[in-house]
Amino acid sequence: MAGLPGSGKTALSRVLTERGFERLCPDEEVFRLHGVYGVNFPRRVFPTLERSVHGDVAVGLREHLKAGHDVVVDHGFWTPEEEKWRSLAIGAGAIPLLIYLAGEP
Repeated sequence: MAGLPGSGKTALSRVLTERGFERLCPDEEVFRLHGVYGVNFPRRVFPTLERSVHGDVAVGLREHLKAGHDVVVDHGFWTPEEEKWRSLAIGAGAIPLLIYLAGEP
């Protein structure tokens, strides 16, 4: 899913988990491992911490897809380097679908 904060990505991803999808959320994993940015660590280090977490989430995504599971990645996907996620899904034999949530106008 793609969209700005507050657009409904997490709400929709949780509905999908109720329907059998595996849910992966890089932001929640950063929070679980490191705490809140700007509180537990300086905002400037967030990209470094996030990159590390993305690697771990990518491994989990690949494993779930290769096992034949449906997966929803609850993440913003607003930067060009996010193309790697699409390539990862295709490489694991999946058909990726990007859902864009525009949020409130």
